[in-house]
Amino acid sequence: MTNSKITRELESNKKGHILFDNQKASDLYELKKILEEQGKIVVDFPVEEWYKAAAIILSEEQPFRLRAARQFVATKLLSVLEEKYPQLREYAGSKHLAIFQQGDREKFREKSDFIYNLHDVADMLEVEEIHIDRIHFIMNGTRSDNLCDALTPLLSDKTPFDVSIYSSPNGFYTYLDPDSIEKRFISDRYKYTVYKKYEEGVPSDAKAQQKRKRRNETV
Repeated sequence: MTNSKITRELESNKKGHILFDNQKASDLYELKKILEEQGKIVVDFPVEEWYKAAAIILSEEQPFRLRAARQFVATKLLSVLEEKYPQLREYAGSKHLAIFQQGDREKFREKSDFIYNLHDVADMLEVEEIHIDRIHFIMNGTRSDNLCDALTPLLSDKTPFDVSIYSSPNGFYTYLDPDSIEKRFISDRYKYTVYKKYEEGVPSDAKAQQKRKRRNETV
């Protein structure tokens, strides 16, 4: 892997959410293999699969697209978690993944009220007392503001696990928080570190402000 910053972060096991923007596709292919060999939790969004899911999401009226996109992310996440934590299979959360993979709009509208969202996933983990340190989300060639908007709430302090989000060739498309009425920048709302290409990590404004506050309290 040519990006030593990713390797360093993997080895450090530091806490906190991380965005790796504008990465090389070859690095992310290698990264996926490394993470899986290490037994890490990896949620991959292949381009071909996303195109099918996007056909459903973009067919929805604008107010409902974000809901559909997050249901897709939740379903993908559950399909991975069920492999590692068999007790989650009783919720049958991954059974709707085929709807997204086939781009079946009619079936989605028929079943949408029964498809889990990200809040449901967090509730399941709490009920089953499953504790996860970090989940890795890889967008290699998948360019979509809808997908980025869907992933944004995972950067919250309330998320029961840390997230690392990797994108190639572009960066994280979401700048304005899709859940904010005031249209706040996600950098102002969420605490995370962002790595652009081979550059050093830069804290979001919210994280930098938190660090300044802690320093002042110790003076």
